[in-house]
Amino acid sequence: MKKAAPIYFCLILVSLGLCRPVGKSFAADIQIQAAVDSREVFVGETFNFQIQVKGHDSPPEPDMSQVKNFRVRFLGGQQNSSTSISNVNGSWNKIVNRAYIFNYLLTPLRAGELIVPAISLTIDGKNYRTRPFSIHARKPEESDDFKLRQQLSKDHCYVGEPLVLTTTWYIGRDVKNFEFNLPLLDDSRFAVYSRKPDKMPASRDNLFELPAGSAKLMAVRGRGKLDGRSFTTLTVQQTIIPRRSGELSLPQATVSCKALSGYTRRRSRGFGGFDNDPFFSDLFGRNKQGVYQTQVIPANETTLNVIPLPTQGKPDNFSELIGVYRISTRAVPQEVNVGDPITLTIKVSGPFVDSVEPPSLAGIAAGGFKIPEEIAPGRTEGDSRVFTQTIRATNADIKEIPALELSFFNPETGSYETSRSRPITLTVHPTRIITALDAEGAAEPAIKKKIKTANSGINFNYDGPDVLLDRKAAEISTGSIIILLAGPPSCFLLLLGLTFFRRRNSDPAKARAKKAAAEFIRELDRMGANGSPADPALALKRYLSLKLSRSAAALTFIDIEPQLRSANISTETLADLQFILDQGEAAQYAGVVGSPDEMKKLVDSARQAVSELEKRLGK
Repeated sequence: MKKAAPIYFCLILVSLGLCRPVGKSFAADIQIQAAVDSREVFVGETFNFQIQVKGHDSPPEPDMSQVKNFRVRFLGGQQNSSTSISNVNGSWNKIVNRAYIFNYLLTPLRAGELIVPAISLTIDGKNYRTRPFSIHARKPEESDDFKLRQQLSKDHCYVGEPLVLTTTWYIGRDVKNFEFNLPLLDDSRFAVYSRKPDKMPASRDNLFELPAGSAKLMAVRGRGKLDGRSFTTLTVQQTIIPRRSGELSLPQATVSCKALSGYTRRRSRGFGGFDNDPFFSDLFGRNKQGVYQTQVIPANETTLNVIPLPTQGKPDNFSELIGVYRISTRAVPQEVNVGDPITLTIKVSGPFVDSVEPPSLAGIAAGGFKIPEEIAPGRTEGDSRVFTQTIRATNADIKEIPALELSFFNPETGSYETSRSRPITLTVHPTRIITALDAEGAAEPAIKKKIKTANSGINFNYDGPDVLLDRKAAEISTGSIIILLAGPPSCFLLLLGLTFFRRRNSDPAKARAKKAAAEFIRELDRMGANGSPADPALALKRYLSLKLSRSAAALTFIDIEPQLRSANISTETLADLQFILDQGEAAQYAGVVGSPDEMKKLVDSARQAVSELEKRLGK
């Protein structure tokens, strides 16, 4: 405490303003410099790059547009200021060091000596520049233990035709801290979309989210053979769409990792016995510590021959879709009055629907329907894109909703084709303007007497027998008074109770959904270890049917996946749900019987999945 006292005393002096700051105005002391954590890296290997600003704690972001031959990813900035107090010859001084650091990740795109140019930064109207420096980028090489392979679903296609790119990493040794580098994501020649694996793993333990720059990829772990050797594999799939014709080479993908290269002896911490015996330490591996080295594995070269679309026969309403697509519509209700809203659902199905635009409704508008200017955004359901729009009939002569057309290019036949939906029969009743008398439901009452007027205004001196009323007060009993006073409050309380009861029971589906989790847990508790895998699946279906307002009998994972993804259900939980439902179908239709351990795993997975669903879907 004695040593700390001077410091506390200094802080008090600072707070009272009794010690003076040391240094010039920081505008004149500004310095900037660049720093890297490595000068020699592999192509595709990321390294840290910093721009350090001294003398300012809130500078603007530097201009990185001049950096070529590197992929640049900004990680953000942070203040690095500090304050210290010193005593020189009895005089207390406060020293303030203002600083700021910008953090980046750079990834070399080609081999050789690459120059990171001087970076400009303007602070308070004055320009500052870092010094340029060089980076030696080595060409990556595959080894016997690591290989990276890319394969396209077709080696030739048309402009705009979606293809599946499968990237597989073959792993022959222990690795850690790996990252995929996919320059294709930034290649303007292609549109790239994330894609769910064609074959989802049975267990979520084999499903991973891999970092690839700023993107996340869904990868499946498995086993595979290459060149006669068995490897652990990580497989990623993406949908790519070429935007231009010609022979296009895909930019080379790489994966960087820390690979186990051997072991080193760890200093023993034992106090006697086997821990101090080198033989037994090596035998049990207690003195071994893994040594990891950086490796960057390149992918094979992949080339795609892209053919331009033919101009002959191209329709004016071409949708730019390549592949075989179908369009269908349905409308609810189909019997309406003029002006009533009609919900029109449009479904477009095909090989790739993520980028499908809403079809034109010009034909429906021409058929006598009023349509909002903007169509609602669509949602993806499996291999279909679904759009929902409200339309209104403008006259009673309308008999149907016209068919919609979708023109596409079929790469198999090399020709343009058109899919048409079926017209929807409609019954439209005429309507008329509703008057106030129609709403009251009574005839117009006759006016007995007009108000008499005088030259000076309304004459209140009415005459006639209808103004002669008996004004004598009636005799009212005490009981009648009590009834008159208590009646209105009693009626109010009765109506309030009825309203509360009706509101509470007005939505029985919502009430059942609130109890769905409790009923599901009770079902799981009743299941024995020797039960069938179909039991947890059936219980899960009943739970999901109540939560999502769907039929339990026909419920499948494909049906509910889009709705669950929109509720931000995690990938792991989605994999668990699919596994449980798949196991249930196998048990139900193929007679599969689970072991006690498998049943316990299914039940535990179901509990965990429903726990997250309750948090996301609400009570």
